[in-house]
Amino acid sequence: MRRTFTVIGSVFFLALLILNRFPEGTLWVMASLSALLWLLWMLLRRLRAYPILAVIAMTTLAACVLFFTHTEVSVKPIQALGGKTMRITAHMSDLPSRTQDGRYSYTLRTDVLDGAALQCKLLLYTERPIDAQLSDVFSMTEKVYVSAKPDSDGAYLKVYDPKTLVCVSDSPTIRSRLLSARRYVLQTLQTTLPGTPGTVLSAMLVGERDDIPPDVYAQMRRSGILHIFSISGFHLSVFALTLLRALEKRKVRGIITVPLCAALVLFVMAVTGFRLSCLRAGIMILLMLVGRLRLRQADALNSLGLSVLLICAARPF
Repeated sequence: MRRTFTVIGSVFFLALLILNRFPEGTLWVMASLSALLWLLWMLLRRLRAYPILAVIAMTTLAACVLFFTHTEVSVKPIQALGGKTMRITAHMSDLPSRTQDGRYSYTLRTDVLDGAALQCKLLLYTERPIDAQLSDVFSMTEKVYVSAKPDSDGAYLKVYDPKTLVCVSDSPTIRSRLLSARRYVLQTLQTTLPGTPGTVLSAMLVGERDDIPPDVYAQMRRSGILHIFSISGFHLSVFALTLLRALEKRKVRGIITVPLCAALVLFVMAVTGFRLSCLRAGIMILLMLVGRLRLRQADALNSLGLSVLLICAARPF
């Protein structure tokens, strides 16, 4: 059974990888070959002695269906807007950042596109910073451009140097409050440790790498420790298990320790902007905590598989 699950996971993610890397026609080739393999397995008695072939065929078909559905429902309707000038209303979904060419980048979550209630991520690039609060509404009538390739974070549209941008104050939302918490953590770290130490610590704890000096970044890459800037299982384990052990030493009941540790994990995930590496690790640790509450031991491979499956179901790219 474990071998079967391993094959399902490997084939599913390999199929998604191929579909992401090759042209659109690859989808139909893979789906046709998978359907043919399944049909041959059903018709030929000799092949029925190898049930793994049916598993491979059905798993590949499932990946093709997921990819096709997500592309047709979520991606193509948005990409069809490319090149059009339309009215846009949006809110910030991440803190502003700087690109390598010196532009200011704002990640927005649209509320209305051209009069339709359509939600998607939009990247706004400007030469100068925008005087806006995290909870403000961004309103503009601009020409939008489509990303060359689908983005894993779901940002398919871009706007450059808007001339009609107006920012209007709005009541704080959960998203803006989380962004405020993330900004507060960053400002506290950089105020307490100004200069390079503060920027390195911000990258290690929050995943914000934009302010790291290029020479320091290059040195860490050459030394092979750049992965410490990718908030993932190591970071979340340190936070969650440190709190867990501290509460256990004080003999706090498990029914209290688990929710507290889970809340800490969710807070760290929110402060880091729900990056994919942090999201994957967070789901795994939450599963471990739930298993601990039910007096069961979490299996690392099952937890990893389930977390990546959930992420791929939401964002196959």
